[in-house]
Amino acid sequence: MNIEFRASKSGLTTCSVNGFSVHSNYNPENEAKKFVDNIQADFFPKNIVITGPCLHYLSTFLKIKFPNSKIIAIQYSNKFNDYNQHWDKVFFVNETTNTVDFQEELFNFFGEEEIFQSLFLSWKPSEIPFQKESTITWNSIKEAINKAKSVVGTISYFNKSWFKNSVHFFLRCKNFYSISNINVPILVTASGPSLKSQLDFIKNNQNYFFILALSSSLTVLLENSIIPDAVLTTDGGYYAKRHLKILETNINYKKIPIIAPPEAKISSKILENNIVIPLDYGDGIFTDFITLSNIKSLKGIRNGTVSGTSAELALSLTKENIYFAGLDLSSSKGFSHTQNNILELDSSITDNKISSKENRITPSTFINPSLEIYRNWFATRNQNFYKRIFRLTSTEDNLIKIPNLEDIENSKILFSNKKSYNLFKIDYEFEIEKLKSFFISEKIKIEKEDIKIFEWFKIVNYTSYIQFSRAHEETKYNLYTELKQMSLKLIDDVLQSIDDYVL
Repeated sequence: MNIEFRASKSGLTTCSVNGFSVHSNYNPENEAKKFVDNIQADFFPKNIVITGPCLHYLSTFLKIKFPNSKIIAIQYSNKFNDYNQHWDKVFFVNETTNTVDFQEELFNFFGEEEIFQSLFLSWKPSEIPFQKESTITWNSIKEAINKAKSVVGTISYFNKSWFKNSVHFFLRCKNFYSISNINVPILVTASGPSLKSQLDFIKNNQNYFFILALSSSLTVLLENSIIPDAVLTTDGGYYAKRHLKILETNINYKKIPIIAPPEAKISSKILENNIVIPLDYGDGIFTDFITLSNIKSLKGIRNGTVSGTSAELALSLTKENIYFAGLDLSSSKGFSHTQNNILELDSSITDNKISSKENRITPSTFINPSLEIYRNWFATRNQNFYKRIFRLTSTEDNLIKIPNLEDIENSKILFSNKKSYNLFKIDYEFEIEKLKSFFISEKIKIEKEDIKIFEWFKIVNYTSYIQFSRAHEETKYNLYTELKQMSLKLIDDVLQSIDDYVL
């Protein structure tokens, strides 16, 4: 790529790429001003993202027209590094950049909220000489926006359910615990079919691992006489609750700690009888309640897949290696989970000659979009993330490789210490009145229009909150008023449910 810098007719620096001018040969500053003057935005952008801007002229006029916005550049060559200081943030794309990687980088930087508060613009002159880079960039932007739409849709659909789960969590949970000083490697069990080939190894060596079972693998472990040291559940839906049902079948299973955020779907019986270690994502209304109530919790990182959350959590709990078993993240020829899986057992009840088991499980052989998303998350972690993380495999599994994640046969694992860890019951007597007082306080904040009101807007209608954050003044007030009333009603409903529970 031949990039040539020279003086324009006005004396300002201009440049060309492979002989094609990407800035005016006469006055690049006036050219940039005309471009910015013609920008029309139907919302107030938090970020202005300009692709392929090359030199810095656009940044000056963008900052004048959008003084409250961050001005971000996506450059197609590091030959423009001398101008980086003119931008609030600079991304780099070249012709070898992977679209999945860059899409993930954009999504991680902006998040689903800020993507919809961002205005994406292309500096057209750079599209021809940087055709490949431009195509990669705009495909990545498209995919990042599509992912954000999916996330917003999911949150909008489930937010109230997650909120109700959280209220239920604090009403019902009787035994808060904490955990520390794990001195052995952590083995995370997922429910992919490859878990089956590791069961004997896990059973024979369970004293040398801290076994962290994802809830979907719990039934398999217990039916193979493997008692996990903790179960991690994060999902707020019915199926996650169903995976935990086996804990109610044996009095000894009450000793198995459950690591869960308040929004997880867990039955009243389990919350009241089992050991619970709260997981706090550090966001939302209930983080404030955890802090105010002095409830000691594990710090978790919110993730679209429980496997990702477990990887981050395991890294924080021990300095030893982390091993995954059953982390297939790909379609399979038969069952999508290691058997016996509780959901498979539920589904098998309705099998018959007309609607056979074969017809039911065949879709698991097709490409699964959700598994692709989870796989992409693991595939886009950097190499530092994988210094202590490995995946247990055997030859018979024939698993698809995940970039940067090293596969290892269990025979190559060397053991040293037998496991030990500290499990502490938190010296805390939960009082319903504390929960009630918290919501009364939140109601007062909403009525006084405290900044915390926006957290409630997200709970009652996340899609409307996104629209509100983008809106011009003429529509902003109506949305604000509507969301405020919805928030107050939700709290009134919660306060009534607390009173009903006490009675």
